[in-house]
Amino acid sequence: MFGYSAARANLIRTKIISDLKKGRTVVLDRYWYSTYAYQGGEGVDKEDIKVVSKMATGGLVPDLILHLDLDPKIGMARKDGSRDTDRYDIKKLHFHKRIRKNYWELSRIFADRWRIIDASASKKEIYEKSLKVLKEFRIVSR
Repeated sequence: MFGYSAARANLIRTKIISDLKKGRTVVLDRYWYSTYAYQGGEGVDKEDIKVVSKMATGGLVPDLILHLDLDPKIGMARKDGSRDTDRYDIKKLHFHKRIRKNYWELSRIFADRWRIIDASASKKEIYEKSLKVLKEFRIVSR
């Protein structure tokens, strides 16, 4: 948790804040919510994760969180046989179910800016639904 948080703090202070001050839109594929989901799934106290993450991010809060949700069985089947695997990919189904549960917990905590997209849909449908949400939040206009 501390390693991920330190890397995140460095990124925020060296790049993200500068880009935001310049009026740029910043898109991240992960934020401290992943730490909550994964390290929380490994037994790290979730309240500790929240405290450390708030310090690491300086309290920086995104305008929108797009959560591409997928049943763990489907996700594991999609990843099976891939050469691009990490230590989490080889964990058992019950672990991935805990991760999904943790993300759903976060979706309730941050309901005002958390949007869930069904990732079992086609790529085109996922794109269209994501674009609709980005328009809703006025992040894109086209």
